[in-house]
Amino acid sequence: MSYRGGDLDLRTPQSRSGGERGSFEPPLNSPRDLEEGFASDSRSAIFVDDTLLACCNHAYDVALAHRASEVRIEHLLYALTRIDDAAEVLEKHGVRDASLRREAGSYIASEIPLAPTNGQATPRRSQPLEQALRVAAKQAYTRNRPASVSDLLTVFIEVMPELPGLQLLHRNVPRLAGEQYAPPHYQPAA
Repeated sequence: MSYRGGDLDLRTPQSRSGGERGSFEPPLNSPRDLEEGFASDSRSAIFVDDTLLACCNHAYDVALAHRASEVRIEHLLYALTRIDDAAEVLEKHGVRDASLRREAGSYIASEIPLAPTNGQATPRRSQPLEQALRVAAKQAYTRNRPASVSDLLTVFIEVMPELPGLQLLHRNVPRLAGEQYAPPHYQPAA
């Protein structure tokens, strides 16, 4: 599987190695890549796991369906709530995913779409979206693995909380909104 948008080079380790399993070793193309910790050059591939790639593809599909000019963080936040594995990670991080899904969906639906283009225009990736994915990939690379939803959430919450569109996420993380958070726990039926 690869990213559906043509302007962002997202790859999984399997797509690079022809499906081989094993340790994650993204190619380093230059000494600059080594100095900057990989994935900092806008021309280099961004290595992500299958779940994050599925979320990025879903975000692209949502942006395309709503005739948005760009795939933005809001689209990705919505997609994170729609992919089951990603939604589980959101829950583990204390994100109210149902509320986030509603807010992100409302925001996306309220945008004014591009003029009709007879299907010729496709959304580009937004700069903040690419930047967040690159930082997540850089952090994951230090642990010798592709970027995951958890890495992306760390970037969204701790590293780059000022990125446009993240106010939707921050409102749905109780600890960021100043609320006490108690993780859901199992209660047997009476």
